[in-house]
Amino acid sequence: MRTPILETQRLILRPLCVGDAEEIYHNWACDPEVAKFMTWSVHENVQFTRDWLVDVEKRIDGDEAYDWGFVRKADHALIGSGGIYYKEDRGMFTLGYNIMKSCWNQGYMTEAAAEILEFATKVLHQNKLFAYHAKDNLNSGKVMEKVGFHYVKDTEYDSMDGTRHFEAREYLFDKDEYEVRQKSNQKLTYKKYSYEENVIDTALFEKDRLTFAVLTWIVNNKSRLVITDHKRFVICHSEFPHPVWIWTIDDLTQEELSEIWACVEKELPAEEEHHFNTKYKVADFCVNRSKQEGRIPFAISMNMCTFDCQEAIAPTKRAEGRMSLATEEEFREVAVFLWEFKQDTGIDIETKEQCVQKAKDLIETGRLFLWKDAAGENVAMCSFRNSEPIGCVTHVYTKPQERRKGYAGSLVYEVTCIIKKMGLLPVLYTDADYKASNECYKKIGYVLKGSLCTIAAGQK
Repeated sequence: MRTPILETQRLILRPLCVGDAEEIYHNWACDPEVAKFMTWSVHENVQFTRDWLVDVEKRIDGDEAYDWGFVRKADHALIGSGGIYYKEDRGMFTLGYNIMKSCWNQGYMTEAAAEILEFATKVLHQNKLFAYHAKDNLNSGKVMEKVGFHYVKDTEYDSMDGTRHFEAREYLFDKDEYEVRQKSNQKLTYKKYSYEENVIDTALFEKDRLTFAVLTWIVNNKSRLVITDHKRFVICHSEFPHPVWIWTIDDLTQEELSEIWACVEKELPAEEEHHFNTKYKVADFCVNRSKQEGRIPFAISMNMCTFDCQEAIAPTKRAEGRMSLATEEEFREVAVFLWEFKQDTGIDIETKEQCVQKAKDLIETGRLFLWKDAAGENVAMCSFRNSEPIGCVTHVYTKPQERRKGYAGSLVYEVTCIIKKMGLLPVLYTDADYKASNECYKKIGYVLKGSLCTIAAGQK
């Protein structure tokens, strides 16, 4: 079939000819930036381009290659080229394209690729096509995803002259799967709230109530920002420097994850240095997407466990000393504990002045406890938050030189008993990598109930 002329809103896609040699050479074929990830190398001169076009013209009436030049309607400039090429070993066409540098990131390539796909599926009746791009050529992958391709595997390829080798990602377009996704892909409609109270029905995440106990407490109080569709996801931020919480149902589609990612990028950009507590499915998506798009990369900064305690078990050996309720006179010592706790865990306190205020606030709640050793010195700290029907144990800290003496275990046990007497279910979050502490909690009756993680931009 002869390569036809196609048209989009801004482009005319027409067959290439030898007469295009000068324009192609000067617009992109001589540009090493354009050729950087291509199988072809920079054209040495216009004659080289002309010789290539002779071969292109010869196959204009064939069935195994369809090449188009992309002509911009506004000024009739030839700005790029691309097409589909049949690969017998794969039994399908592959899509390829390139465009002059001054036209990058303006949507031209996506526009042209979508029209070529339309021709391939509706005229040639091709249900599947594949494409690939160098891993470092992230924008090419974005074009593929926008027109309906999805990533299938890592691969590799060489330049035609054998001088360059590329690690690559392969994508597949499946017409039937794409149409199903399009029909089922009802965009998430969400609302944004600022400093509103009780905008979320917490029954929404009842199934995850233990893992997201802190989120329950936050949404029942004033939050700086809440974004939700009231069905499938909640994004909530109380205030700086505390983390953003992202809750989702478990069966989110890739399209829905993409929309949540776009929402996070818009409302909570990486430049603001937020960190996010969420499920691993969401975390993995964000980490991979940030890499694909060449943005500030996300990485998992902490793996967290959620424990609850149905029945407290007294330590086999009670630590020396006793528990006491922290007093106003002890706020400076508590502030030091909080600062050292931050160094250990990355708790959301940024300055020593904030630690002082936090110490005063915690003492005022009447739910901050200290463990005094036999000499009456404060050696450990623990507090809890009333988030009915849950009591969240937090700020568990022991001075480094006093660790492995059972102080934290004895203190958490007694605080757990207080929570139980209040008719609340004791729950605590821990760093999954602090295995010694987690074993300590298990010995006093805590049972692992779930896991989530913290992700942040710019983490190593």
